[in-house]
Amino acid sequence: MMFESLQEHGFYIIDNVKSLSDALNLTEALGRILPLNGKDTQILQPKNKLSSNFKSLSYFYGFDSFPLHTDTTFWSIPARYIIFFLKEKVDTGTVLSKKSNSFDNKEICK
Repeated sequence: MMFESLQEHGFYIIDNVKSLSDALNLTEALGRILPLNGKDTQILQPKNKLSSNFKSLSYFYGFDSFPLHTDTTFWSIPARYIIFFLKEKVDTGTVLSKKSNSFDNKEICK
């Protein structure tokens, strides 16, 4: 089911994962984790312009909506899969575009 969703949509959503360790165990079937800056996982959190790295999306947009973008495009070989794990649900949403569709057909996840 996970592989079929990844192939068809480009993403797969799993609810009720209790810990980062559980999330990593679920993703082992996808392949080897490629570290970034020596770390297997990265923490993404909202930042204002003053506390952000220059040229990051947070630097330019702060807490406003980000434009549609692709993560890891700056890597020499971009990631095939990106796994997002939320410690707790929040009221904000993330726009995920199905890989086979145009920009006007988006899946909105909350």
